[in-house]
Amino acid sequence: MPASDPAVVPQNDTPGKLP
Repeated sequence: MPASDPAVVPQNDTPGKLP
């Protein structure tokens, strides 16, 4: 899973990318 994709891993992604 690409950690750069907030839709796939929002828990591992940066808060700035989250909705």
